[in-house]
Amino acid sequence: GTAAVLGALGGGGGISGEAELSLEEANLSELKAKKADLQKRFRMVQMTKTHLENAKTAFTANYIGPVSAAFEKYAGKLDTVGTYEIALDADSNVTIQEAGMPRKTQAFSSGLQDLFGICLRMAFIEAMYKEEKPMIVFDDPFANLDEKKISGGLEFLRELSKEYQVIYFTCHKDRVGEKA
Repeated sequence: GTAAVLGALGGGGGISGEAELSLEEANLSELKAKKADLQKRFRMVQMTKTHLENAKTAFTANYIGPVSAAFEKYAGKLDTVGTYEIALDADSNVTIQEAGMPRKTQAFSSGLQDLFGICLRMAFIEAMYKEEKPMIVFDDPFANLDEKKISGGLEFLRELSKEYQVIYFTCHKDRVGEKA
């Protein structure tokens, strides 16, 4: 900006103090306009942040209770999952109390993580669809389970199918069950 204008006016050397003052005032005016624009944008970001925080609080107030209750209900239907004391936080993170210590689901086997995930997804479905019962598709959800947990998972699906239309895909005969 200013150096290029100064160079153009006098070859870098002989402009008057008045001309230099005028250039600096123009530069200052430009900077003030940029500052005003940035302040406006900053206020917009602050308002957006406040609205998002309020939306999260409202969402949490409306959904965390029903989602948590539904999660516990579904977890209780699975023998291996229902034996744990489970908590669900406002960010939908599952914490399990084991031996008096809170643990994230990542501390458990892949099979149990899968079961916790199924319970959480079912809890969201129940909280979101209060009036209707959507069709639910499971694509080999028990791939990481041992034989005992597979039978419990299949029983879980049978129970679900009493309330929902369940479509269950698997490519393993041992994951089909007797009355699939």
